[in-house]
Amino acid sequence: MKRFLSFAVVVVMAFSIFSGGSPVLYGEDGESVPAYIIGSESVKAGKTFDLFVSVENNPGVISLRNSVSYDTYALELVSVTDLGLFNGFTSPPKDIKSPYILRWADALALENNPANGAFVKITFHAKETAAPGSYFVSIDHIEARNINGNKIAFLSAETTVTILQAVIGDADGDGEVTDWDAMLFERYLSYWPVEIDLSVLDIDHDDEVTDWDAILLNRYLANWPVELTPKVTPEPTPEPTPEVTEEPTPTPIPDGITDWGADPNKLTYEDTERAAALLASAADLQPAVPNDPLEAEFEDPGLVLWFDHSYYNTPAETVTSNGRNTYQILLAKNEIEGCHMMLAAPVAMEDLTLEISDFTDSLGNVLEKEICYGWYFEDVEGKTVADPIPVLEHEFSLKADMSQMFIIKVKSKANTPSGQYSATVSVKDSDGKEIKKAVVYAYVWDFTLPVASNCKTLTDLNEWAVIVGANRENTTQDGLEDDLYALYYEYLLENRVNCYTLPYAKRGQFWDERVKQYLDDPRMNAYTLCWKIHPEATQNETYLRAYVQAAYNMVSQKQEWLDKAYFYPNEGDEPLSKAVLDKIISYNKIYTDIFGVHKLIIPMHYNTLVNTNADYFKYLENDVNVWCGKTYFFNTLADKAYNSALYTNFYGKNIENKFGTFKSRMAAAKEEGDEVWWYITRFPHNPEITLSISDESIQHRLLFWQQKLYDVDGFLYYMCNEWENAKQWSKKYEHAVSGTVVDTYGNGVLIYPGGALPEYIEKYGSDGYPGPIGSLRLESIRDGVDDYDYFTILDELYGEGTSDLIIKQLTVSLGSYKTDTELFNLLRTAVGNLIAAKQ
Repeated sequence: MKRFLSFAVVVVMAFSIFSGGSPVLYGEDGESVPAYIIGSESVKAGKTFDLFVSVENNPGVISLRNSVSYDTYALELVSVTDLGLFNGFTSPPKDIKSPYILRWADALALENNPANGAFVKITFHAKETAAPGSYFVSIDHIEARNINGNKIAFLSAETTVTILQAVIGDADGDGEVTDWDAMLFERYLSYWPVEIDLSVLDIDHDDEVTDWDAILLNRYLANWPVELTPKVTPEPTPEPTPEVTEEPTPTPIPDGITDWGADPNKLTYEDTERAAALLASAADLQPAVPNDPLEAEFEDPGLVLWFDHSYYNTPAETVTSNGRNTYQILLAKNEIEGCHMMLAAPVAMEDLTLEISDFTDSLGNVLEKEICYGWYFEDVEGKTVADPIPVLEHEFSLKADMSQMFIIKVKSKANTPSGQYSATVSVKDSDGKEIKKAVVYAYVWDFTLPVASNCKTLTDLNEWAVIVGANRENTTQDGLEDDLYALYYEYLLENRVNCYTLPYAKRGQFWDERVKQYLDDPRMNAYTLCWKIHPEATQNETYLRAYVQAAYNMVSQKQEWLDKAYFYPNEGDEPLSKAVLDKIISYNKIYTDIFGVHKLIIPMHYNTLVNTNADYFKYLENDVNVWCGKTYFFNTLADKAYNSALYTNFYGKNIENKFGTFKSRMAAAKEEGDEVWWYITRFPHNPEITLSISDESIQHRLLFWQQKLYDVDGFLYYMCNEWENAKQWSKKYEHAVSGTVVDTYGNGVLIYPGGALPEYIEKYGSDGYPGPIGSLRLESIRDGVDDYDYFTILDELYGEGTSDLIIKQLTVSLGSYKTDTELFNLLRTAVGNLIAAKQ
């Protein structure tokens, strides 16, 4: 009888959709009865989809409990989202599958909740292995109570999820192959922002989606003798039955070492043992610190204070302490490091102040310090999270039941004495009474990071965006805009990020003597030539030669200036055709004529065969000597077999089989003296790491651990101030590019315009020029670059490859990594102690 009633619910729901009315279900006595209603869905295998569950004819309840059952052969539960119709939602453990219990209980309710409508969203994934057909999902009632404790019965509901047969060539997924599918395919190959199903567009079944597949599809539609047939995987030849032998005892993983299971990139057992021994030898050099909370003179017991790592972005919805009542910042000499301090209260609080004493050691030595506060964006994938971090120079407020982040940073210099430093943090109310206090420690290891990092960096700093972001667009002829650009450049350089264009070198013109101070700056390890130079240079070879000659006349005055220069023609950026590749080659002939030996960097996110003997990288091998591909080129076929979510579209089976893995090719290029860089934009995204605000902050820092693991010399990010609106801050959410969902928050934005912050406008006035505001992601980049230096020093002291033993405890490939902040802290501390022990 249950299945009959459930079917009735589905039928009535379908009728209500077309009639525009609400479903009304009747019992045997003719009265309407409470019931669940669930939608249905038709999808292809491998796709993720949502089902919404509603309640109708609700007489009023304060609690509700039911279960979700589904066919686990075909469906995988991804997530359950409470839609807020009822109060008191309780999530079961994450590992619970079918049946999955849904429960709401509002024990302190003063009246019944009679709400009707959708109350939960259930997200499923149709498994890639699921055969076409229909599969059930049911919502089964368990119990509901009203305010008097009376039980309320709801009718259960069941629906069908249909998994469709994939149709080869059906790009838009409508079940048939039409001219529209061919047009979508052509747009995708031309980098239009279309959403298509790539899984059905490998027409020739060579494991790549290429122009040839599009040609075959067009021929099919023109009635050529082309067949669109599913790929047939041949049955494997049965292996002979082996003799039954006793199973060997698996080798145990040493304590404290990460077990990566079957991942092809994991450490060998011998290296696993080396890693265990190395970590065991890393004795703690820094003194232990007490974690007992301190009591302020006018202690406010309702105000909660706690600390956390700088690589964890605590959402504002988190108001419970993690139990960390103090913090010990660890840093080398010549480094900036910090921690986060969180405050939360059950009621709103106004006009609070935060003070922190100097960080001093026992001899009175002092560390530089800075206090910033987190500026929050709402609804970043359902959370309120910080990214901009203005300097705290004023009073602040707390929202009720919302936490506020503060960033405490310390800076050491090359001559800073090593050892333990401490400072006292004091929170005061509007009357100046101290209501919360704590101690923060900073331990400086006895070794020094290089002034110019071993990890080179480059990003574009858009000059016009800087001008608009400082409210200077109407006064761009007074020379102040040059100084403003320099102010932004200096801020980025202080945070280990180099920009394409040096200050006072507009459009790459190296004619202003002031540029020399930046060419001489030891922190600067990279800048570009030929980036966004005068448009005439791309049309007039005589003009281009004159520009290159003028640049040479300036930067050839010192060899170190030449060593830092990278030719980067903006017309050669991310080439998409052989014509552009040929243009790069023609440009490089001019560079060679004038500069002789030089560096040419071409960021590339696309790759295919140019002819039978060369892909893009092979075609440019005699010209490019600084290889800069998207991170996803390093994914191998073995990686893809282990993790199907990895991106390999532009370095597929044919190219890897012909030329070898990208990693092996880059290793060979480095043997020849070339440099290897990589870069990211909004893409790839998940599981490969980008720099999205919605990611866990530890991922941004892990990107540089991966860079060291893959032996990549430099990191390029396409732009740091591509503001959506320079007059206000935004999370800059981007959804889809070239048919692939990327969901990237903050893409191209690592700093924020000071002119958009009211307190800065008031501080600087109309005649000043407010500078940049940093971000948590820029902090992570700076710290990641420093981590790269830590690993470089570790290899110098303990032998090449030692860093891999540490890095592979947290990440073994682009798609295999752990976001355990405590493990990260343990490993980073061990590296610092290992280096310091050798000094």
